[in-house]
Amino acid sequence: EKLETISQAVISLTSSKTTLKVGTEAKLWTYYQNIWSYIWVASLDGNFPGNIEGPPNSIIYDQSGILWIGNDHCVNLQHQNYTLERVGGTEGLPYANITNIAIYEGLVWIGTQKGVILYDSVVRKWSYFYGDRFHPGKSVVSIAAGQKVAFVLTDVGFATIEIKEMSLSDKVENIQQHTKKQQHHGLHSGLNLKIYGDLNSAYKSPGESDGLWTGIYLMGQIFRYAVTKDPTVKKHAWQAFEAMEFLHNVTGIPGYVARSFDKGSHSNGWWHPSPDYPGWEYMGNTSSDSLAGHFLIYPIAYDLLAETSNEKARVMRLITLVTDHIIRNNYIYIGYNHTATRWGHWDPHWINDIRENADNRGLNSLQILSWLAMSYKLTGDHLYKNAFEELADGCGYRVNIINQKITLPSDDNYSDNENAFLPYFDWLYSEFSLDNLFDISIQRSFNIIRSMHSPLWNFIFAMKHQDFDLASSIDTLQSWPIELIDWPMEISHRLDILVSRDLTRSGKQQLLHLLPYDEISYFRWNGNPFEIQTKGSGHMWYDPGAFITPYWMARYYGWIV
Repeated sequence: EKLETISQAVISLTSSKTTLKVGTEAKLWTYYQNIWSYIWVASLDGNFPGNIEGPPNSIIYDQSGILWIGNDHCVNLQHQNYTLERVGGTEGLPYANITNIAIYEGLVWIGTQKGVILYDSVVRKWSYFYGDRFHPGKSVVSIAAGQKVAFVLTDVGFATIEIKEMSLSDKVENIQQHTKKQQHHGLHSGLNLKIYGDLNSAYKSPGESDGLWTGIYLMGQIFRYAVTKDPTVKKHAWQAFEAMEFLHNVTGIPGYVARSFDKGSHSNGWWHPSPDYPGWEYMGNTSSDSLAGHFLIYPIAYDLLAETSNEKARVMRLITLVTDHIIRNNYIYIGYNHTATRWGHWDPHWINDIRENADNRGLNSLQILSWLAMSYKLTGDHLYKNAFEELADGCGYRVNIINQKITLPSDDNYSDNENAFLPYFDWLYSEFSLDNLFDISIQRSFNIIRSMHSPLWNFIFAMKHQDFDLASSIDTLQSWPIELIDWPMEISHRLDILVSRDLTRSGKQQLLHLLPYDEISYFRWNGNPFEIQTKGSGHMWYDPGAFITPYWMARYYGWIV
């Protein structure tokens, strides 16, 4: 009978067992013990202040009796003693412009004009679901909550967001089962999607780093076989090895591996017909990062995958041919028509004397020393040991590696993190000449990139160091998206981010602190996960190497059981 007291339109209401709450554009009303009272709401135009920061678009009690008040600016909480608390970006709220709130058993689901927010009051954790990875459209029209599930009506459709517990091993198998559809001639480097987000429209377009991505994927499969001893896993891994082997054989140049291969005709100037395999072409101008993918798998393929004398001979053949090719050509990678590739340089003149190559001086020194160390470890051939000592001590490469990681923001290349840590793995695995300067180099490099929370870099570092980040590695594996489509992901509007004053090497803004990996578009360890821009097209289905490989490496070394 007191509702006539409220003169403005009601925009939200809720009740507990004893109290009724009614929100209007100007006031938040309380009806308790037959008495109406109110607190002022700040106006949208900013002309009038208030205790609540904007008209309450949605109000609801949680199970502890706290009133959640969603508005365009933040969430206001009214505690049982009527005190108010502001929850905004500083407190972890990813976004405002709140349209509605639903609560079930400690899980607070918040609909906004850009996606859905989840607050788990038990562990005090915020999660943000925005974009086609989670739901169609942008704005949430209505939201309802059940047990560990939210039913979301958006401006263009409907979605169910459900929380399911899953072990890491189950998650790996879930992702692994899709890889048979992804492989192309044995290569594992992702597929293109003709239709936005439609896996049935997948097709393969050869890429310039097919060997690198296949090498990282194969590394995981080799460790997987070493752990499981499953013959089907070995068969799968050996098929990928044979693709890596064919990247070498197809060029017809002993020791020279291609970036990719394919049947048909390609107009790109890097493509050349295979002299030994009619109908096949290969992509040349092979870079040092491609070689990093090949050298990555040689030692573990020899030790953990190859079991017969014939299998071991095939691996050994590649090791000696590729390493001999580099030494024979004075540490320059020579490809098609006897020409040097753009980035295949490990010779002292290129590394030490040319000013323009200063940012590759330490990196390329690290690469060639790692590969020589690994080759000597596996073959026992003193040719590789002598070459190592000549470069390490006679040409200063051992000192060069100390500061191989470039920290100048405008030249901070995350691809070079990959180009360094894959060779770090080779050197650590070889256990050859691991002196104090190597330790200084990898410790410095790891400390710089530690904030990426990359399980692959963490676990490579852990091969010799105990102070690695196991917890952050597991957290990354847990938050890695199961669906590896590059859905567009926007983060620039978020309230919970802090922006660095330093721009990226491409001139973009970047985060000071990492967001969860399922809240950004990121699938390979050669990119900058801190970059602030809308990424993803919905037309790429990535390979799972960045996730599967560190998991199986951790299983092999016992860091994850």
